[in-house]
Amino acid sequence: MTEQRKEIIDPETFDRCDFLPCHEGPNVLPHDLLFHSLYDLALRQNTIIIKDKNTGLCASHQQFIGDILALRSKLRAELDPSTLTDLQHEREICLLICAEGYEFAVSFFAVQALGGIAVPCSPHITLKEVNHNADTVRAKAIITSIKSLQLAQDLEEQFKSRTKSFKVVCSTPVLISPLLDLSSVTINSGRTPDQNKPALVIFTSGSTGPPKGVAIRRYNLYALARYFVNNLKINQETTIVQFLPTHHATGLLFNTLPALIGGGCVEFSQGGFDAAKVWERFREGGLPSFSALPTVYVRLLRYWETVLSKLPQGQSESYRVAVSTIGSFHSSTSALSREVGVRWRELTGKAITERYGGSEVGGVYSNVVGELVVPGSVGKKIRMTESKLSGGDHGEILARSPFVFMKYMYDPEATRRAFDQDGFYLTGDIARQEGDLYFIEGRSAVDIIKSGGYKISALDIEEEIRSHPQVSEVAVVGVDDDEFGQRIAAAVVLHASAENLTLTELRKWLGTRLSNYKLPTMLRVVPELPKTPTFKVRKLLIKKDLFEIAHPDIQMWSGSKRKAARL
Repeated sequence: MTEQRKEIIDPETFDRCDFLPCHEGPNVLPHDLLFHSLYDLALRQNTIIIKDKNTGLCASHQQFIGDILALRSKLRAELDPSTLTDLQHEREICLLICAEGYEFAVSFFAVQALGGIAVPCSPHITLKEVNHNADTVRAKAIITSIKSLQLAQDLEEQFKSRTKSFKVVCSTPVLISPLLDLSSVTINSGRTPDQNKPALVIFTSGSTGPPKGVAIRRYNLYALARYFVNNLKINQETTIVQFLPTHHATGLLFNTLPALIGGGCVEFSQGGFDAAKVWERFREGGLPSFSALPTVYVRLLRYWETVLSKLPQGQSESYRVAVSTIGSFHSSTSALSREVGVRWRELTGKAITERYGGSEVGGVYSNVVGELVVPGSVGKKIRMTESKLSGGDHGEILARSPFVFMKYMYDPEATRRAFDQDGFYLTGDIARQEGDLYFIEGRSAVDIIKSGGYKISALDIEEEIRSHPQVSEVAVVGVDDDEFGQRIAAAVVLHASAENLTLTELRKWLGTRLSNYKLPTMLRVVPELPKTPTFKVRKLLIKKDLFEIAHPDIQMWSGSKRKAARL
């Protein structure tokens, strides 16, 4: 060691890695808990870790690790040298991922193995949307399946004028590479990657504004996954059906990562949602639990009622028995209708356990499998999360926990505004507390309507309208109005068998269920509701595109004339 080298070594804080060369190579995994788990599972059980129903690909732990390392080598060969230098110095480098199923899983772990930040994108994303994502996180590359290669190349053409080091890397060629001898694989003998740095960026749904890039710490990937492994009791016998988008927190952090590090198997069945395929999968059996969004449960019930229940009794009963053998059902991301919860319990004999959380905050409230589920409640406080309501037993949900996000990427002001002076995250969601149970009333921005001097929960009105025999889906929004402050406007999708629904008929039907001031004063019947890729209803678009324009299909209630008229 030279004298100069000695001068920069602090004898109180030095690390052996200060003297030694970096331990790296094509078969060296990071000294990181995610990879310790994967490698240990490969050595101990080496079972099937992923089945991809869309492509037919099926991979063991050994195959999965080999493909991760092969893609990492491809990234090292194709990324700009400046990007690789930044990664070596643990600078925050974001890499977009546009792939599904097994290919997504390989790409996600390859980015982690490289020391980058994974930014999952929907395979159905538009060029405008992916441009927004790339700009927001200052992406250095996009890892893409061959299916999305043209989109990635179009992005490169636009993005290179701003970031000349931007690269497109196609992940498809390395899938199912020759099996790697596990004895040749080692774990890095050096430092652990900084666990406080971001490893994942999830974009918010964009249902109430432009999507923001939510950065999640590296350690929390493992901690969240391990939490769900323990709570869902995932083991070698567990199969998790995953048809939710993996660019969504529930799809990735709840449905995918826990199964991968807990020794189970993820069965990808992504793409356009197909209720018939999901019911067929139920009939195959072997599912300990099932997690979905409320919209999915609505569509599954609709398929049961319109198709399966009308089959000969023996056939329809086989589906009902199959779904009843699933151990537990879970729902999150938006409110589950009480009616849907009741119908599901009647069909399966089991309640859907709701939980409340978000990309920024992780989990806040949850029902517990095996305990009594009160319809409409998202359960009790999760023990690891501090939470409170701004008004005591009612108000905005404020939360603080180790799972709260790190930051909005490159937006310190938005990050600062998202917290109060005590470090509680301001969720923007309104809830009420009854005993030790919590009930979500909606987003303060779009679900709390101020009409005629009243503060009204749009979710309460939706709950009642959804139980109307002609209504399949509904969204209620507040539309600015000189007389009322805001009018209560309902956009509804009717069942296929329904011919029409008038505002007069709807108000009369709701009259025995809701107070007069909660009755809609605007109605529009539409073929479908605009939704995000994660099935969240885009309420701002509904307000703007369906009601804030003159249209002959809008029915308006005039209180003075006591009649409904079309605009």
